[in-house]
Amino acid sequence: MAHERSSNKPTLEKYDSALTCCGAAPFDKGVSPYQEAALLVKLRNALVHYTPESLSADAPHRLGDALQPRFPENRLMQGSGNPYFPDKCLGAGCAHWAFGAALSFADAFFARIGVRPNYQNT
Repeated sequence: MAHERSSNKPTLEKYDSALTCCGAAPFDKGVSPYQEAALLVKLRNALVHYTPESLSADAPHRLGDALQPRFPENRLMQGSGNPYFPDKCLGAGCAHWAFGAALSFADAFFARIGVRPNYQNT
C-alpha cells in the first residue's frame, strides 16, 4: 500500500489524519469550527499565494461574499469606492475573526484528543 506524504495534504486534512491516529472522530466538514477554519485557510492562501487577476465591479473577489457577514469592515475604508476584498475586508474586524476561528478550531481539536494545550494553562 502506497503512503501519501502528509506534507502533500491540505492543512485541515492533516488534522483529520491526526484525529484518526488518536482514535477520535474526524471533524464534521459542514459545520463550525471546521467551516470557519476552512475559510480562514482560504483567506490565508489568497493573501500568501496571491496571483493577479482582473476583477470588475460586477465580479467581486470570490472570498468577499463568504467573509463579509462575519465581521465589520475596515473603518478606514468605509465610504471609499474600494472593493471589499482586500481593502475593506482586512482590518481589526478580520483579525479578530481570524483569531477566534483559529482558536475555536484548536480548542475543538485538542478536546477531541483529550489534551489540554499549553495556551490554556496560562
